[in-house]
Amino acid sequence: MRRLVMALAGSVGTLLLGATTAYATPITWTLQNVVFDDGGIATGSFTYDADIDTLTSVAITTTAGSVRGGNAYGVGTPNASDTLFDAVDTFPVQLGITPRLIFSLATPMTNAGGTVAIGTPFRLELTCAGAGCTVPSQQRLIVTGSITTNAPEPTAMLLFGTAAAGLLARRRRAS
Repeated sequence: MRRLVMALAGSVGTLLLGATTAYATPITWTLQNVVFDDGGIATGSFTYDADIDTLTSVAITTTAGSVRGGNAYGVGTPNASDTLFDAVDTFPVQLGITPRLIFSLATPMTNAGGTVAIGTPFRLELTCAGAGCTVPSQQRLIVTGSITTNAPEPTAMLLFGTAAAGLLARRRRAS
């Protein structure tokens, strides 16, 4: 019986250690309810690693609206508070051609995940017509939306670990 208790305690310890180290990995963020003022929408996801400020696996598409057509985005420039995506089919960036999707976040992305609202000052899709993107053309604004992850909450993992340890201790006292 004692061996069983020790084996279970070791498993719980491994689970808890794994839960704390899981947050050191990049997190996949998914666009949620992103709607433009011309009726178009944006869907898709990207992976962000806050430790090294890097975006990877960008797969975002926008649908056509009354202002502009849709695009596929696959190249991103990271920043914990702002994101900028360039269209796949026109990379590298060419002024007057390359569509861009830019949005600021209400709070910075982290490796802990969660839900972050799209905020101000930037929240639009456009084509840059001037150097430094000072003259946007065919601009449309994001009116609502957020990004979200399915990362487990650290508190939930802690509660699970505490409950498992309590059950092990109770079982040990009963035998």
